[in-house]
Amino acid sequence: MNRTSTIIPYTNLHWHTFEFSIEFREPAFFDKFLGSVLRGALGYSLRQICDIGTYRYIFETPQTRELSDRKYSEVPRPYVISVPDHGQTWFATGEIFNFYLTLIGKGISYLPHFIAAFSYTGDRGIGLKRSKFELTSIESVSISGERELIYNGDGRFLSEEFFRISLDDLQSLRSQPTQMLLTFLTPLRLIDMKRLVRPDNFSLQVYLHRSIERIRALGYFHDDIPWFDLDESLITRSESIRSEAFLSWQDWEFFVRGRPQKMGGVVGQVILQGNLAPYCAILESGQWLHVGKGTSYGFGSVSVQYK
Repeated sequence: MNRTSTIIPYTNLHWHTFEFSIEFREPAFFDKFLGSVLRGALGYSLRQICDIGTYRYIFETPQTRELSDRKYSEVPRPYVISVPDHGQTWFATGEIFNFYLTLIGKGISYLPHFIAAFSYTGDRGIGLKRSKFELTSIESVSISGERELIYNGDGRFLSEEFFRISLDDLQSLRSQPTQMLLTFLTPLRLIDMKRLVRPDNFSLQVYLHRSIERIRALGYFHDDIPWFDLDESLITRSESIRSEAFLSWQDWEFFVRGRPQKMGGVVGQVILQGNLAPYCAILESGQWLHVGKGTSYGFGSVSVQYK
């Protein structure tokens, strides 16, 4: 697929994905939504061990570049925490728990801060019983799922050559696919006309629009990529793609600063059929970058399969 067939004017947004492994020193108990627990613990630890500039960039990202016509309402964070949802809320002593951290653009330079923060969290404890854990290893993950050990828990990097993934890589993966299965693994929170998208009014066009907006903002604020205007006509052309949705609504309950919160979104599957080539890179990027609101909590995780 060449660059003229894509629906965005650049493809060099890049990111790095890592798999973190932690081992519990004692039994650990959690609410269902572990992504929120990790994010909350990350924020607390960063505030304790980092300078305010580092904390703000990672956790309360300010508008770091100006836009000529407006103030950007919500700058995306330079990271995504992704927790495999196996429904497990209790871990025994010695049990291993894995999660993924994706750092976008310049966010890669903050990897040592994330390691320090999660190590600090392990000493402080996490979950309902403040259970302690050790950060035992970190692996860099490639676009094909290949892994390389870069950290083994002793405070030193074994390698600083990390696998790099970009939209360029995603564009080169497929030729002329005609069938795709999207599976929304964690609640997808899309806003259309100031309202949350529900299972009965999901549309591929809104999904593409929000995905491109996210890529544009991540590139502009975290990867020094020029701002661009969306070509609405290219999104409109996706109306020729047939879609069949099997979706439902799922609420996740968790605590923010000790207070119970409930956030929900769309989960399930969507089958797409048609000329998918111009949209593959955008759709596949959601596997790493997620889509919609609450991505730093782990919301909007999607898997992509071709038929």
